[in-house]
Amino acid sequence: MRGGSKSKNGLEVARKRGKDGDQPRVIDDDKRTVILARREKGESIREIAATTGVSVGAVLGVESEEKAGASSS
Repeated sequence: MRGGSKSKNGLEVARKRGKDGDQPRVIDDDKRTVILARREKGESIREIAATTGVSVGAVLGVESEEKAGASSS
């Protein structure tokens, strides 16, 4: 077998059972609000990540989602 057909089959079976394979969201609405407010005040991404208990990447993700949402409105 080549091309990961076992994986594809497994994902297909999981989808039929109602599993989508996505990771659960780390950032809830409350944390998102805190992150955005702190960024607006000029706090660094690293400081925000450390105090909220999420990764730097998660903080960057919230920030980029916000920018994308603001530009599409």
